[in-house]
Amino acid sequence: MITGSPNFIDRRKYERRKAAYYITYSLPDKPDKTFHSESFNVSLGGLGLKLNNPVKESAVLNLVIFTPKSTNPIKASGRVVWQDESGQYEEKRAGLEFTEIGWSSVKTLLA
Repeated sequence: MITGSPNFIDRRKYERRKAAYYITYSLPDKPDKTFHSESFNVSLGGLGLKLNNPVKESAVLNLVIFTPKSTNPIKASGRVVWQDESGQYEEKRAGLEFTEIGWSSVKTLLA
């Protein structure tokens, strides 16, 4: 997704907020292999994630999200809906749509 492109269509359903949360994630078929990352934004429906390792689009990730306002990490799952490897940013970026997360956890992320 390249925002400067004339073909760019913004399909966002919800307003994004900047959010830099520390996140660990794993793939459901390899739960013991954990990757470390950071979010760059969050919304009611998902979050933007900085990636050191690319993942397949439509892959579902098991997330553990650490926020400064919560003593317990938030556990969630999200499906990769887009990736940007354009070189516009230092790291690869992906957009995840939450597939499993509690409403109180979403409120914590947006607080």
